[in-house]
Amino acid sequence: VGGMERYFQLARCFRDEDLRPNRQPEFTQLDIEASFIDEEFLYELIEELAVRMFAVGGIALPRPFPRMTYAEAMDTAGSDHPDLRFGLRFVDVTDLFSETRYAIFRQILQRGGCIKGINIKGQSDKLSKNVLQNEYAKDIVPSFGAKGMTWMRAEGGKLESNIVQFFSAAELEALRGRFGVADGDVLIMIADPSYDVVASALGQLRLHLANRLGLIPPGSFAPVWITEFPLFEAAEGGGVTSTHHPFTAPDRIDFDPRNTEELLALKSRAYDLVMNGEELGGGSIRINNRDLQRKIF
Repeated sequence: VGGMERYFQLARCFRDEDLRPNRQPEFTQLDIEASFIDEEFLYELIEELAVRMFAVGGIALPRPFPRMTYAEAMDTAGSDHPDLRFGLRFVDVTDLFSETRYAIFRQILQRGGCIKGINIKGQSDKLSKNVLQNEYAKDIVPSFGAKGMTWMRAEGGKLESNIVQFFSAAELEALRGRFGVADGDVLIMIADPSYDVVASALGQLRLHLANRLGLIPPGSFAPVWITEFPLFEAAEGGGVTSTHHPFTAPDRIDFDPRNTEELLALKSRAYDLVMNGEELGGGSIRINNRDLQRKIF
């Protein structure tokens, strides 16, 4: 509208919201608006910028930056700004317990729940039965919002825990295969009727364990683009609200604006640049079509 195809500005900003440890009230922001482009233009531009900026600090970033969808980030790290400097990625084992005799798992699965876990490779010496049961199961994991956790340690070619007797030999063998278990490994699983509870609690536990066990390589940097955020989220009292803002372009335009289920399945053409578990920036392709914008409104 202003007749300028592209511009950028270094803007001094004041954030009118509550303080957070990783967000200062006053900051300088690089703001970019550009016409007649797609996501690939932005990815290339910002990656080049980030690589040069980090090089000034003596840090060499690998290119191209990996990309991960929002769904994969939540499924495997429990966060839309995942720290990828270390492993401990989630493994879904819900299907392994479809006929389980273990009452807690059976009841959760009957309510449409899920079971995910992480394999803490070779850390059995640092995570004793006492630590797992009395620290993690009783205090730490409940503080992250889950009702409890299930743990197993791999020793002598077998999985051991205080409840291992409730699982069949086939279930235990399936767990060993799914997690790629070796002696010295520790499995922690969280089960809950709510997918969000499982992802959130396991995500916080993942970071806690990485810090406690020193699993984050010092001086390492792991950039990643997070893509395909949900366009809408359910609003209190029914209906939907924009996850980002109502000017973000959807991934497709052939949707029915009266169909809430369809709206909640839409993906957005939004993206965040994440580094070591912190969001460095983000943006989106904007709607530039009057009819589509009216449809979103």
